[in-house]
Amino acid sequence: LLNLADYKALKNVIPSKLFEYILFKKPIVAGFKGFIRKYSKKNFDNILCYNNPKECYDKIKLVLDKKKKFIFVKINLRLLKLKLSLHWVNYLNHTV
Repeated sequence: LLNLADYKALKNVIPSKLFEYILFKKPIVAGFKGFIRKYSKKNFDNILCYNNPKECYDKIKLVLDKKKKFIFVKINLRLLKLKLSLHWVNYLNHTV
């Protein structure tokens, strides 16, 4: 969460902290205005910009929901691999 919307000094510049956050390749929920908002939306797909507290809440919820879905899929893939491994072991035990 990065809120820089109310800083007049950042209206036409991009803070280096933003690039540091981008390097982590994690979602960034950001309150930007002006040039920084246009630039970040155009150039980075992991930045979710908001204008007000309601939008901020919605963006954070979106990130958390996607993370939950990702974790659920990851766990299911691990279980599937385990089941396939067990079936393969059973198959080998019966054919030998």
